[in-house]
Amino acid sequence: MVKSRLKLAIWLILLGCTLATLYAVLVGLGQVITYFHNGADPASALTLIPTVPDDLPDRLTWLDDHVSASEGRALPDFTRQQLAGAYLHAWAQWGISYELQRPYITSTVSAGWQIQQSNLHHTLQLTFYSDDGLVATFTDQAAQLVQQVSRADDGVDEINETTSVYDVVMILEEGNWRVHDLVRRSGGPTLAVPAPDKPAPVGFVRVQGRALQLDGKPYALAGINYYPQTSPWTKFWPEYRATTTRADLKLIRQLGLNTVRIFIAYTDFGGDKVDPVNLAKLKDFLDQAQANELKVIVTLFDHHTDHHLSAWSADDRHLAGLIPAVATHPAILAWDIKNEANRDYGLNTPALTNAWLRHIANTVHRYDPYHLLTIGWSTPEAATAMTNTVDFISFHYFEDSTAYGERLARLLAAAPDKPVILQEFVMSTWNSFWPNGHTEEEQAIYYADLLRQHRNQPTAGYLVWTLHDFDSVPLAEFSLPWQQATQAHMGLIRRDGSLKPAAALIRPGASLVVAPLPRWQRFTKPFWQMVFGGSALVLLGWLIWAGRRWLRRRAR
Repeated sequence: MVKSRLKLAIWLILLGCTLATLYAVLVGLGQVITYFHNGADPASALTLIPTVPDDLPDRLTWLDDHVSASEGRALPDFTRQQLAGAYLHAWAQWGISYELQRPYITSTVSAGWQIQQSNLHHTLQLTFYSDDGLVATFTDQAAQLVQQVSRADDGVDEINETTSVYDVVMILEEGNWRVHDLVRRSGGPTLAVPAPDKPAPVGFVRVQGRALQLDGKPYALAGINYYPQTSPWTKFWPEYRATTTRADLKLIRQLGLNTVRIFIAYTDFGGDKVDPVNLAKLKDFLDQAQANELKVIVTLFDHHTDHHLSAWSADDRHLAGLIPAVATHPAILAWDIKNEANRDYGLNTPALTNAWLRHIANTVHRYDPYHLLTIGWSTPEAATAMTNTVDFISFHYFEDSTAYGERLARLLAAAPDKPVILQEFVMSTWNSFWPNGHTEEEQAIYYADLLRQHRNQPTAGYLVWTLHDFDSVPLAEFSLPWQQATQAHMGLIRRDGSLKPAAALIRPGASLVVAPLPRWQRFTKPFWQMVFGGSALVLLGWLIWAGRRWLRRRAR
């Protein structure tokens, strides 16, 4: 017993010594690391933001240095890059502190305010760099910021975009550049969009009162929203085929139309780094449209619904990579900033979404001051918003045609000085055993009624949705079978390439006289056939049951 206790004590002593040795090794290793790497890595404070961001050239511009020989020495390129990266890092940390409501804004939080902030671009000019390389001063001549201020008690958002001038002192401490002083010298509204320095080139569509003009002549817009039959929505650009586009654009022109609307999916085009392959496809599409004498409305940011302030700089880079490449192309009629932007209100807020739209409009106009701007709203009522931001007003309509004329008149009254176009209207011809299906004849009647009312008011044109019936619908929001089928049968052309009756109605000046259908004809649809057939089977089953019961009674 004594020997067993002695062995246990020895083992415990050895285990304690081992643990103590391991602890000493770890502590010593930590001291060595601390000695050779003194000072915190800036990226460790905010692990999502590198010390030198990948987008540094897009987020920050250096002006020529304003430094004399007596004021310091020249700034090496490597140090300039590190300095700029640390400066952007500091702004990002400031924005995240606002977002998390700590640790520098406790007084603001206690007062009931919530602030979100994002820095979009900075323009720096060096004023001093010390001989020992430890101090640098510069002026941020144009710090472009956007800030959202709200109160938790009333839910009111105020979003301001400003451009300010800051004097900055940065010091190199423990191997890292840190902002020592940041003083706002002046500030005010965001940079104004510069006016074009010359008239719009020949072949560009202009606005004249409530109408559109092309080279001084009225341009009555008559068009169609376009996807290829086998590659709609998110498949369009990844599976783009020039031969398919060529045939479809030729057919659109043969239908008597002059305008096509297409969609640029934000992620498909590479997000903040525009994919050059897809950009080349877009140029090819525009070239082919020009060859067929078609104008193109290019809809931006399709399926992009996150308008948080932190995403604005990435959206700016998306535009910087896209717009200049085609800004002078004569086939473009207009940039549509966002498809059905009011549907983004629930995912963001109306104030935030509208502020984002204004910012994108200004940014597009800086890169392309000549082409027109519009926003595609989902209803006539939604289109009354932000009329001063766009050159012409676009709206969609998918409801009963009897109310169309009245709702259009209210929109025209709310925007008396802008052209108005019906950008999407449609009736699906999917007619199956589900209720509310429509025939091709009903589609033609609906289009004729809608276009008749549209012609009777001072509008600038219309675009129908869409050219083809599709083989498939690659969108998660239309995942149910009846949703897929409805969306797949909205075209003017059947899958076999033949035209539906409505195709003859969309040509400008086409006769809109369509014979009405007799009321009883609705009961010939598959749904009613199923109802009547099912009712007949139930009735027959009941008669058989009742007859057998009667026979059994007679037999007794």
